[in-house]
Amino acid sequence: MAKLPSVFQSEYIPLKLVTESGMQYVPVNRYLSGNPWTKQFHKQALADFSHFVHRTSQYKNKNFERQHELYGNGFAGSFNGSPSFVPVTWGEMQFCFYGKGRPQQFANTLRVLDYYLTYADISHSYLQWSRRLRLDEYAYYYLGIDCNGFAGAYYQTTYPATGIDGNDHINFLHEKSTLKERASVFEMRTGDMLVRRGSDGGGTRHVVLIDSIVAINSTEATVSIAHSSGSRDGLAHEVLKLREDTSPASDSYGKLRWDLVGYHKFNRVLAPK
Repeated sequence: MAKLPSVFQSEYIPLKLVTESGMQYVPVNRYLSGNPWTKQFHKQALADFSHFVHRTSQYKNKNFERQHELYGNGFAGSFNGSPSFVPVTWGEMQFCFYGKGRPQQFANTLRVLDYYLTYADISHSYLQWSRRLRLDEYAYYYLGIDCNGFAGAYYQTTYPATGIDGNDHINFLHEKSTLKERASVFEMRTGDMLVRRGSDGGGTRHVVLIDSIVAINSTEATVSIAHSSGSRDGLAHEVLKLREDTSPASDSYGKLRWDLVGYHKFNRVLAPK
């Protein structure tokens, strides 16, 4: 049986990991979207972390309290004084700053971030910090998940045959040959995606996952949904009414068919073939 989206969602809140100071539970549930390199504070934080991980720029020739090396398949360091290896690539770590990533990728990235926050000679003035941040504070300010990052991670984990990657922006879902469209509330199932396409020629504007659905009639249903939303300040689970939209409202892709009453309108419902 497929894992419920809400159960998958709970894996981010919080993430359990062993740090240099012991076991920690760090939530990654805030909404985060967009390119961090275009945001001043995010850019500075990601750049400093990148230089530490790659041992470049200000970290190139410094003697760290602990040594480390970045390989193509992970990060090796002297964790708690003993050699250890974290199976996370730089690409996976970087995507956690973009609002993408599966729970385990976030946990592994946080493990490396804890190593950085514990041992790096960080310039607080460069990052505009008043002091060294705790790991949970760092995660709150710089890491998070957006709507298609969450949905993509769920599909990559639960429905890998669809070819959807949690580190991708999963735009243009309507073009995926591994997905099919649901025509009525009677066909909809747990894990189906309500997808809102952009009206400006862009890709997916918003996507939510159906956790459960109870049909009221042929055009209406009560749905429990899991998603990450800016208006909900991150990962949210809520119960709303879904109904077929028969209004004349339309966009450049045609009439919007589904209305999540009180929240959003959607173009279609997609599911794994």
